[in-house]
Amino acid sequence: MFEKLRNDLLIRLTAIFLLGCLIVVVATGLFFYLRTIYNIKRQSKSLVVENIRLREYFAISWIQDRICALEELAFMYKFSRSNNIPTDDILVSFVDRNDEFFEIFIISSYNGTVLFSTEPGNVSKIERDRHYFIYGNNGSYASQIYFSPSLNAPAMTISTPIFDNLGETEYIVAARIQLDKLVTALGMHYVHDAYINSYIINRWNAFVLGESEDCSKANIFSKGVEVALERGEFIGAYEDWRGEVVIGCCKYIPQLGAVLVSEVNYSEALRSLRKDVLLIIVFFICTILFIGYLFYFFLKRTVEPINAISTAAQSAAMGNLSVRVKTQGPEQIALLASSFNKLVSKLAENLHEIATSNEKRRRLIERANDGFITIDKFGNILDVNPIVTKMWKWTQLELSSMLVFDLFDREHAKMLGQHLRKIVYDDTSNLLELIAVKQSGETFPAEISAISLGDGTYLAIVRDISEKKILEKELIQAQKLESVATLAAGIAHDFDNILVGVLGAASLVKSSTDPEDPKYEMLEVIETSSERAAGLVKQLMTFARQEPPHRESVSIVEIVEDVLRVFRTGDVSTISYRTRLASNIPKVFVDPVQIRQILLNLCNNAIDAMPDGGELTVEVSNVEMEEIKLRSRSSLKAGNYIEIAISDTGAGIPEQELDRIFEPFFTTKPPGKGTGLGLSISHGIIQSHGGTIVVDSTVGIGSTFRAYIPAISAEDSQQSEAIANILIVDKNPSIRRLYRSFLENSGYKALSFSSLDTALSEIRRDDEKIDAIIIGASIIEQDVDAIMFKISSELPNVRKIIIGTKDNEVIDNIDLTVDNPYEVNEVLQFLGKSFPR
Repeated sequence: MFEKLRNDLLIRLTAIFLLGCLIVVVATGLFFYLRTIYNIKRQSKSLVVENIRLREYFAISWIQDRICALEELAFMYKFSRSNNIPTDDILVSFVDRNDEFFEIFIISSYNGTVLFSTEPGNVSKIERDRHYFIYGNNGSYASQIYFSPSLNAPAMTISTPIFDNLGETEYIVAARIQLDKLVTALGMHYVHDAYINSYIINRWNAFVLGESEDCSKANIFSKGVEVALERGEFIGAYEDWRGEVVIGCCKYIPQLGAVLVSEVNYSEALRSLRKDVLLIIVFFICTILFIGYLFYFFLKRTVEPINAISTAAQSAAMGNLSVRVKTQGPEQIALLASSFNKLVSKLAENLHEIATSNEKRRRLIERANDGFITIDKFGNILDVNPIVTKMWKWTQLELSSMLVFDLFDREHAKMLGQHLRKIVYDDTSNLLELIAVKQSGETFPAEISAISLGDGTYLAIVRDISEKKILEKELIQAQKLESVATLAAGIAHDFDNILVGVLGAASLVKSSTDPEDPKYEMLEVIETSSERAAGLVKQLMTFARQEPPHRESVSIVEIVEDVLRVFRTGDVSTISYRTRLASNIPKVFVDPVQIRQILLNLCNNAIDAMPDGGELTVEVSNVEMEEIKLRSRSSLKAGNYIEIAISDTGAGIPEQELDRIFEPFFTTKPPGKGTGLGLSISHGIIQSHGGTIVVDSTVGIGSTFRAYIPAISAEDSQQSEAIANILIVDKNPSIRRLYRSFLENSGYKALSFSSLDTALSEIRRDDEKIDAIIIGASIIEQDVDAIMFKISSELPNVRKIIIGTKDNEVIDNIDLTVDNPYEVNEVLQFLGKSFPR
């Protein structure tokens, strides 16, 4: 029941309504009940006060009446005594006529002698107690109530004096009276369905006078009686001797030496009121239940649309955002239903946007090249993206039980902790370079930045900067090589001019000298030394890249076999050769002379590293470089490569020298055995072909040099031979030959024609793809706009170059204009930028 009351809004509202009605009814009923009780109390107090005043008056009047009767008896006694009429019969007759008079006696005022008593047995007692009547000498007197042993009941004595002729008290007529009649006068009275009980209680609680049977008992002092004895009067509610609550008035009457009490039983006074209240309660409960039923009925009709909205809201909370409710019922509920429908629609749109945004964010994080690590304020790893597991080689489950500091070495973990503490206070994020430790113990440089997410967690973004470090190293190496190459080019050019004169002079003098002449031998030494110097100059020129490579599609396997054939036919008998040549090795687009020079340099170095003999191994294989594998070979692009590995079993290269082996003029060979340019030249040639050289060496075991050259497929070999197809149209045949020669030497395919119409016709026939057109000024001198329109129509998106234009001549839709037609270098620079290798 309570569960339904807590969960059912309709029942709860009905219960609240009934409870409200009940509270109002109870409060109203309680108010009137308390007010009625108050009125009853006040009225009861008023009645008992009025009753006690009346009872006091009755009691005093009753006693006064008895004193008056005794005074009449005294007058009759004096009259009879004066006329010598017998008095005894008068006194006896008076007692017989008045039941309340128990005993009458005559006392002499001179000596207190009892002259006559209607109860002769009490004469001696009267004489002993005559001091009770001494007050009668001064007038009529009534004693306080006392308990009479003779009557075995409460009684009181009244007296009156009989004066002589001189006005002196001669006799005292006294009488004992019974108080039964007084009790009848004090009897109980009915008021407000309750009786007012009146009684008199002796101040010493010796006896009680009352009509009620209980009042005849002693020891019934109440709180009201005690207060009345102290203060003279008490009005209010108190408990009587039975423990019942009464409303009474207690008044002490000194003449009687007793307290006059008038009481109303409070419970009896409220009895009828309780009956009325019970009937009223039953009536109101029935009325409330009926009204509650009506309220429930009409409220149910009103709440039904709200229940529909509630059901729809629960359905929406379960994920059904297509739910809608009817806009019916009162205006406010219809407005609520309409607002709910709009809210659900908007919520569905927002959730869709959030889901889309989260999906984009998830894909971005999962596919990012950087690692994302979510950590708490203690450094516990909460979540990671897949790249983190690839970086450290830990599984996601293993990482979730680790601290982020476990992913770095001790020193750099401390730096990370300091960085995170700084973020808490400054909310800033600076890049840190740390050393990360993989599961295998291998280290790699990492760049990390962290931000606070505002909920006590942090997001650390980690990037593996191994590639960056290699690029920086390669950049430094390239800058060094470029500086040395610039210097070498200048020296070689000047030195070459000097050697031309030396060789020329030596040859001239030698031709006119007799071989038998001692100077002839010296001239041969000069000539030989000059030729060696010329070879060194050639190496410097090659290193400085003054001569462009002449590429063609060749088989790398044939070049390797030719080189090894040279060494096998030599006189190096202490070296054994091994080859591992994979099948289906594709061709490469290279300069065969330069590649042969590289292999000769590497094999010579391998043989020099084994002066006591050893084994030289040459391997050729296909390698597919994926992006993830290029971390250690950043200069390469993804694709297929030919790997040429040359290994020796020599002494190996110390680790501190590995970073310098490709520097020009650096050599580990003894003086006179090497120039220090072989590896530098080889490295430059491989890079110019889009590849690289990597070295692995272990001291005492040997070294392996791996050269990577991009491979080409059989289908793409013809297309790969040319960087771009260039069309040359000029009337001057010498200009056509000049440009064709330079373009072909630079790796371009050149087509030359003297007429534009002939050129376009040949291209359409052979279905040639043209990337750029070089037009002489003599071709366009007649109608520039018509010729440009024809070229744009036949060859869209082609680069247009005009040579031999006049100074400051401007032609629309032209990519390059060259005033001097013999400035071939300017055209080659433009083509190099437009069609990078």
